[in-house]
Amino acid sequence: SGRSGALIKQVKAKVKDLFIVVIICSSDFNPVHLVFSFPIHRFTVTRVTDFSPFYCSYMTPFQSFVKRSFDGVASAAGLVVLSPCFVVLCPLVKLSSPGPVFFRQPRVGRSGKTFTAFKFRTMYVGADREGPVTTADDPRITPLGRFLRKFKLDELPQLWNVLLGRMSFVGPRPDVPGYADWLAGDDRTILDLRPGITGPATLYFRYEGELLAKVSGPKQFNDTVLWPIKVRMNLEYLRKWGFWKDIGYILITVLPPLNRWLKLVPDSPRELKKLLSR
Repeated sequence: SGRSGALIKQVKAKVKDLFIVVIICSSDFNPVHLVFSFPIHRFTVTRVTDFSPFYCSYMTPFQSFVKRSFDGVASAAGLVVLSPCFVVLCPLVKLSSPGPVFFRQPRVGRSGKTFTAFKFRTMYVGADREGPVTTADDPRITPLGRFLRKFKLDELPQLWNVLLGRMSFVGPRPDVPGYADWLAGDDRTILDLRPGITGPATLYFRYEGELLAKVSGPKQFNDTVLWPIKVRMNLEYLRKWGFWKDIGYILITVLPPLNRWLKLVPDSPRELKKLLSR
């Protein structure tokens, strides 16, 4: 636009012999990346259209270090301690239905970078082609898969991604590519977090499958109603992050009744009841 062009000329006229990377926003809040060479005799202007988010972190470097250190140590210990579970579950999954033991799928991680998520396969082969949203009575889920999902045992292989630094124990659930593109404004700050195995939104929607089974158009309901609530809860988690809160979320994941004392997740999901009454 004319206003952006005038601003570029002013900056170029005033700044000499410097290397500058400036990020400004146009009237529609689309970032514009101005890159000046050293010394300034030319510059390029490119509108940011790829998935390269610019945001400020709510966590300090020390807090990020503490969180990552815990993830590394705890995931390594977890893989060792829970190795007998892998020995038992791997052949069971293989024998339960034709297909591989592990389900692999690209997910969006920290800073918008994709990674491969690993889970024990709980659905029949090819079921993911029908969409990422599943309900409690979804016929694509195998009998063993229902058991694994009920007790969150399908998530055990995610410990490997936590160990590698692609995920965290606590954080937003890793979405399939596409959802993160909807994040705008301050909501994009949640991309500073590694996706988690559990978290406040995950615990709040512990029975998401049952909820989606009661509505018509599960995917639309998830995209337009549930997902925005999850974004809000994940943003609140980031703003008020605390190490001992993370420990609390992990304990509640294993023993849900502990939330009565810890009170980290709303006990009475009135908001969900309102959603179902629509």
